[in-house]
Amino acid sequence: MERARDGRSLIVNTRELRMIAREAHRLNYNRNLKPAQFRLLDPKGTHILGPRQIHKHAHEVPVDPHVRMYAHIKLLGQPKAIERYIDVPMHFVREFYTDDELFDPDDPEIKKFLAENADKLDELNEGDLPPRFQNVREVIQEIEEMAEEDHPTTRGES
Repeated sequence: MERARDGRSLIVNTRELRMIAREAHRLNYNRNLKPAQFRLLDPKGTHILGPRQIHKHAHEVPVDPHVRMYAHIKLLGQPKAIERYIDVPMHFVREFYTDDELFDPDDPEIKKFLAENADKLDELNEGDLPPRFQNVREVIQEIEEMAEEDHPTTRGES
């Protein structure tokens, strides 16, 4: 199997995931797999990557743009994949996604849109958004869900 796109997801095999991870590690990206973790990967595994945003920093230092992806990674001997974010060099995803499909929170146009519409996001219809902004609600919802997981609120308690 070679890299293939299915909807918004990129499907990779273990060899490809290792290539991605080696380069991300070499480039010192923030979110990556360490070479020592490679032995944990299922050699026959299929891994699913979903783009979340274009990222332009590594340990607070500006670097070439790369894509932060949410990954479902199949480990050796585990029935369920683990989930984590990994940074993927742009050339691994460029043939599968257009710029409009990759969310870039640093883009001045997106910042302006969010500033003008942050209080109205729930009222906006997906179809009314320019194509490059159509996953904004999904990203915001995911951030809110991660925050809730990290700091759950107590509901229904008096």
